[in-house]
Amino acid sequence: MIMMFACAFPLAFVFAAINNLTEIRTDALKLLVVFKRPVPRAAATMGAWLNIFQFLIMMAICTNSALLVWLYDQEGKWKIEPGLAAILIMEHVLLLIKFGFSRFVPEVIISYSSLI
Repeated sequence: MIMMFACAFPLAFVFAAINNLTEIRTDALKLLVVFKRPVPRAAATMGAWLNIFQFLIMMAICTNSALLVWLYDQEGKWKIEPGLAAILIMEHVLLLIKFGFSRFVPEVIISYSSLI
């Protein structure tokens, strides 16, 4: 959720990072002291998480594009058409870059595929 509003409140990343670091440490304490270690299970893929991350990335691109354009025009001098055109152009360019990375970057690096 942080990435959806990164341009509106850039310090949210800092707060989220601090939260994640403290949560990692408290979870480690719980696993080491309070609970028994969970049994590891192998998984072939990320499963449903890949679709969830893809959806979040697309939503982040859409919301950040809209926020950047609407927050850029603070004086209200723009008409709606140039703003919508800027949102659509920025959104489509970023989605094209995202799909390009998804298409042309391999899921497993070739040099590591022999190790797996």
